[in-house]
Amino acid sequence: RADGVDLPPLVNPCGGTPPGTADRVAARQVALVGPELWKAERVVVYRDAAAATRAFEAFRSALRGCAHHDEGGGTTTVWTTAPVAVGEEALFVTGQRYRGDAGVPGNHRGVLARAGRALLMYVDFGQRTAPARVSEVDSHVAHAREVAARIVTELPG
Repeated sequence: RADGVDLPPLVNPCGGTPPGTADRVAARQVALVGPELWKAERVVVYRDAAAATRAFEAFRSALRGCAHHDEGGGTTTVWTTAPVAVGEEALFVTGQRYRGDAGVPGNHRGVLARAGRALLMYVDFGQRTAPARVSEVDSHVAHAREVAARIVTELPG
């Protein structure tokens, strides 16, 4: 477990300064680390719901604007999103690394959601070399819904 508003980004499609850093007031992350896969659940609390909405839009914009992000050395990360029903607004997010047309180890799968003045990120990272399958969405969404429900009931104001 880690706490603090300056935790390294879980999702940062463009590299550099991550989106959604303004107006953060608290954050907590829990991570499960394994040899070939790790999962992280992060909740970031913003000053108010308007700030959280701006942060969510900053993530959405970065994911669109850097849909094919050149990592250097011939590696590109391809980001995709699809809306899902979690909290007040949410996206299923995938990032898959490629060299040319071949998938290489290093991927992201997860949900980015907003509930009130908080953003939730539930992400797994692993060594898969193929893009996400539709069948992967449901388990991520189910977990994100559980976390979003806790946020709504436990977060003051």
